[in-house]
Amino acid sequence: MTTPVAGYYGKTKDVGAVNGHWERLPIAGNAQDVRLSAEAEAEFKTKMTSGLNGNDYEDVVYVPRGPARAMYTQFEHDGYDFFNRPVEVGHFWDQYASMIAISASETNFLGVDRGSDALRYSLPYYSTFSKELSKTYGALWTESYDKVAGTIQPTGAGLATYQPATLVKGSDFIIGFDYPGSTIPTGGATDRQVLPSPTWSTRFYTNLYGMAFFTENFNQDYAAQNQVFKLGTGENVTPTTGFTTVEYVDQMGGGYTYAALKPTAAGANLSSAAIMVQKAKDLQAIKDDTTKTAAQRADADAKLRETVRSLEMMRGLYSVFSQTW
Repeated sequence: MTTPVAGYYGKTKDVGAVNGHWERLPIAGNAQDVRLSAEAEAEFKTKMTSGLNGNDYEDVVYVPRGPARAMYTQFEHDGYDFFNRPVEVGHFWDQYASMIAISASETNFLGVDRGSDALRYSLPYYSTFSKELSKTYGALWTESYDKVAGTIQPTGAGLATYQPATLVKGSDFIIGFDYPGSTIPTGGATDRQVLPSPTWSTRFYTNLYGMAFFTENFNQDYAAQNQVFKLGTGENVTPTTGFTTVEYVDQMGGGYTYAALKPTAAGANLSSAAIMVQKAKDLQAIKDDTTKTAAQRADADAKLRETVRSLEMMRGLYSVFSQTW
């Protein structure tokens, strides 16, 4: 689910204490992200590392199919108005299959009557890997990709490979079980994070399947992480000790105030609901900042509208898969 798109990537420079990362560099007219000829690639790399027109990258590499994929299905066209022939199935379908598999709770046992004690034989992965799955699904839904992003590692000759992040560690569950081991890179001068580019459908299904199936055994933990309150509608909440609320006043929709609970402890992890409400607040601040350019404010406005829609989707899914239980 964090596999990057095949194609060219540029490594941004370090800024103070913040390490650079790899950014995708799409090329106009190269819809299938194939590798350029040696001459064209050298010209493109020089352009991206020259510092001209804002193109100031330390390095440029090509990540081929295999380590990377195309998110959307690729087609070839046989003449005008002739048939379309698929040449590569979009990686979204792999991601979709993985979400179905990881959210499944059905098991098969011989010689037992599973139907008479359904919850005893309902064994979702979330019952054991709740922390890891919440982190992964939450990061994809809230677009906090740095929490789950893997790294790009140059292999020479202008090529690079992708190393997924280690999201589940064996030693967290079994003492002395060092899996996948210490050979997994942890990030350095040449292996920096590359943020995934999932489709919108992938993002949506993480929240839908998480809300629908991580509550399979009446576990409300994941649902609570996605609970967004709408103040003034009978949903006002009084935080308990150690928690406060983060609030966003919608100034372009229904005029509601959205809120979510967040811990007051410094460095504590925020829930998906708190991240999305805070994101809306930050985008509103950019939109209202007259020192920003018109393009920056317009971009913030578009992202803010999408974020408010996401808040409403979280509320809708919570009402279906949590409150009515």
